[in-house]
Amino acid sequence: MKRPRIKRIFSEASIIKKTNIQNKKSLEKSKNKLNKKILDLKKRLEKEEKYIFKIEFNKKRILIIENDFKRTDNIGTLKFNSEYNELRDFIKNNNGNLKLNKQRIKKVKNELEKVETELEKVKNELEIKKKLQVVIPINKTKDIDKIKENSQNLNTRPSTKKLELFRPQYTDKKTFEVDWFNIFFERKKIVIKHKDKWYEKFVPQSKKFLNEIKAFYTFHNIPKLIIKIENGKVIIKNEEVLLYHLDFLTVTASNFGYLKLSLFNISHWKKYNKKYYEKKLPFLFHTQTLKKLCEYCDLNLPIIPLGEVVKSQTGNIVIHNSFLFPIKTKKGYFLIWESIENRKASYVFSIKAYSEDNIQNIFNFIAGEIPNKRSTLINSKELQNKLGMKKRIFHTDMNKWELSIRQLN
Repeated sequence: MKRPRIKRIFSEASIIKKTNIQNKKSLEKSKNKLNKKILDLKKRLEKEEKYIFKIEFNKKRILIIENDFKRTDNIGTLKFNSEYNELRDFIKNNNGNLKLNKQRIKKVKNELEKVETELEKVKNELEIKKKLQVVIPINKTKDIDKIKENSQNLNTRPSTKKLELFRPQYTDKKTFEVDWFNIFFERKKIVIKHKDKWYEKFVPQSKKFLNEIKAFYTFHNIPKLIIKIENGKVIIKNEEVLLYHLDFLTVTASNFGYLKLSLFNISHWKKYNKKYYEKKLPFLFHTQTLKKLCEYCDLNLPIIPLGEVVKSQTGNIVIHNSFLFPIKTKKGYFLIWESIENRKASYVFSIKAYSEDNIQNIFNFIAGEIPNKRSTLINSKELQNKLGMKKRIFHTDMNKWELSIRQLN
């Protein structure tokens, strides 16, 4: 006779714990897959948006060239201009794909929104599982009620899809860091994404179009924003870093067709002197040449930050940090145009006085719409004379470079 089979009795707690761990592993796997998918979609979106920008940028460049030839009464020779013909051929060959490209962008954005929503659900479920583990074993009614309460709280968090803002309570108190890709510019305010919450901060200098420009700038060596939540307020502890980049990116806006290049105003840049950079923005001067120029420049005059828009041979567009350092001489001032890119030479301009009129042409050229400004400047004696360019100093030998800077007079 067979021995009667004894049914093994599992406790409710052990069953739930085992299932919970299995579900958690599955959710972690889903979360990783979704994160990878979001990353791939963002790369696709960036590629498509840069393609559109390239077409629009080239169209704008064609108009600039045409206006230049009309202004000098050389319109008849325009057809022999190689850059003009190359740009027109590019537009002719790619303009038909523009509509299709915009449709692809819309499709990718919709897909990205769906995946982000799905990821948020997975994250919420994971946190619920963590709460479940805390209250195991489940053998009391109050524990079950506690789990239900935690579950409801987790599911009422603001949705990224609707961009529902989280308004801190007076009792909330915490500090955290935020990556720049989680900072979104709006008109007179910024929106900060941290984990699954969105915070809003009033910033009068903020403009919505800066989101588009930000895509062409790499925040290399730039600190994350430090956010403090206290007494129901959102406080940016290193606010100077944000305000600097609002000023810096706004200067490049004319290159992208968002603003007309404004008149140079010394008072606007007045605070950006040597002491201000050393105290508030020391991370910007990380190369040897930048540090030395900061050391030699005039103590009381501003070091003007200028975004240099660079177009590569392959058509990729990036924004580089560059600065105008003022150095006092016997007869006036030198302005040293220096980039954060070590391979770029230092360009030396001479002005009689540190005034808006004397700096305006140099400011217009560097911040203006002409692409590949350095090669343009090197190849035009007329332009060099107009801007008061005296020399360029290469970085190949740092001892010689420093000696050349010291000998400026």
